[in-house]
Amino acid sequence: MDKIGGRRRSALSVAVVKAMGIFGGVQAINIILSILRSKLIAIWLGPMAFGLFALYNQAIMAISTLSGLSINQSCVRDIASSRNSWQTQRIITSVRRWAWLLGITGSVLMFLSAPLLSDWAFGERSHSYAFRILSVCVLLYSLQTCELAILQGLGLLKRMASASLWGSALGMAAAIPLFYLLRMSSIVPVILIFSIAATLASAALRHRNSPSSQHCPTTIKETLSTGRRFIVLGAYITVSLFTTMALNYAFSAYLSSRYSTDTLGYFQAGYNVVNTYVGMIFTAISVEYFPRLSAQIHNTKRASTLVSHEMSIALWILIPVICLFTAMSKPILQVLYSSGFEVIDGYVTLAAAGMLFRAVSWCMSYTILARGDGKIYIFTELTSGAIGLCLNIVMFDTWGYSGLGAAYILWYMAYTIITGYVYRFRYRMSIGKGITGLCLFGIAATAVSIAGKWLGGWWIPAITGCAILPYAYRHILSRKNSIPTLSTQPFN
Repeated sequence: MDKIGGRRRSALSVAVVKAMGIFGGVQAINIILSILRSKLIAIWLGPMAFGLFALYNQAIMAISTLSGLSINQSCVRDIASSRNSWQTQRIITSVRRWAWLLGITGSVLMFLSAPLLSDWAFGERSHSYAFRILSVCVLLYSLQTCELAILQGLGLLKRMASASLWGSALGMAAAIPLFYLLRMSSIVPVILIFSIAATLASAALRHRNSPSSQHCPTTIKETLSTGRRFIVLGAYITVSLFTTMALNYAFSAYLSSRYSTDTLGYFQAGYNVVNTYVGMIFTAISVEYFPRLSAQIHNTKRASTLVSHEMSIALWILIPVICLFTAMSKPILQVLYSSGFEVIDGYVTLAAAGMLFRAVSWCMSYTILARGDGKIYIFTELTSGAIGLCLNIVMFDTWGYSGLGAAYILWYMAYTIITGYVYRFRYRMSIGKGITGLCLFGIAATAVSIAGKWLGGWWIPAITGCAILPYAYRHILSRKNSIPTLSTQPFN
C-alpha cells in the first residue's frame, strides 16, 4: 500500500469513526426512547396500535414523498459539491423556499384525499378525519427534513444530530401522558406531536452562524434556476420512492385485509427492530458518506476507494452485531415489546442476516444518486421494490413470519446483483481487494450463528460474535490517528 493511498484510507476511517461517534450516541438515546415508546404501546395499546401507526405514517410518508420531490435528498448533493459560500447560500435559500411550497402542496393534497386514504387502508371512510388532521404533518416533515438536509450537506453533523435528538426527546415527553390517558385515541395526537417537536428542534438548530448563512438576496427566477438541478434529480427519486412506498403500503394493506391488523402490527414491529435498531448503522454512516461521495464522484479512482472503504467498515460493524443480535433476539423482543411478540423471532433473525447484502448494495447504490443518474435510480429501485413485494407475499403465505425473513435476504441479494451491475459496467467502478472475501466471511459467520441458535442454543452465536468483535474493532480503528486529508466538511 502506497503512502498516499494509506493516508486516504486512513482519512476515510477517521471521517467514518467521527460520524459514527456523533450519531452513535444520538442513535443510542433515540433507541432508548423508541424502546420506551414501543413498550408503552405494547402494554397500554396492544399490537393493533402498531398497525394503525404504520398505516397513518405510511400515508404521511407517501404523500410527503409524492409532493416533496425528495429535495431533502437531492439538495445534499448540490450543497456538498458547491464551489463557494455565495453559491452555497443561494442553494440553501432555494431549498427553503421549495420546502415551503412543496410542503403546503402536500398538506392540501392529503387533506383532500383523506376519504380515499381511509378507504384504501381500512376499507371504509370513518378514518377520514384522522387523515385530515395529520395532513399538517406533511408540511412539517418538509420543513424539518429541509433543515436537516442543509446541515448534512454542509457537514454540520453535530448540529444535525442534536436536532434529531431534541425532536425525539420533546415528542416522547409529550407522548407518554397521552398514551396513558387516551390509549387508542392517542395515536393521531402523538403522530402530530412528534412532527411538531421535530420541526421545532430543526428550526432552532438551523444553519445560521457562518458567512455562508448570511442573507443572500435571491429572486423567484433565481430560485427556480438554482433549484432546477436538485428538483430534476429529486423528481426521479420521488417517482422511485413513491412507487416503492406504494408497494410497501400494498403489502401492509394486504396483511391488514387478508389476515388482520394484529398481523400487520407484528410485521411492523419486526420491521422496526431490523431497520431501526440494526439499521441504525446505515444511518450513522450515510450522513457523512453521501456528501463526501458527492464531492468525489467525478474522480472514479477516489470514489471507488471511498465506496470500498465504507463497504468494508459497514461489513465489519455488521458481522459481529448480527451474530450477537441472533443470540439475543428473543430477549430483545421481550424488552422492546412483550413476550407475545416472540412469534416474529424467526423474521427478525433472518432479516438481520440480510443486512449483509443490504450493506453491499447500499454502498453501491449511493453512487447513482451522487452522479445524479435519475433514470437508472428509478430502474434499480422499482425493480427492487417489485421483487420485494412478490417475495414477501409468496413467502409469508407459505412460511409465515420466518418466510418474511428469508424473503428479506433474497430481496437484498437481488438488489446487490442489480446495483453491482450498474456500479461495475455503467460507471466502470471497482470494489477494493478483500471485499469479496469479507462478504463470504460474513455470510459464513451469520449462517453458523443462525444454525447454532436453532440447533444448539443462544450461546453459539454469542461466542461467534464475541470472537469476531476484537478483529472488527481493530480493523475500523487501526488508523484513527492519521491525518484526514480527504476531509471536505467540518464536524461542527
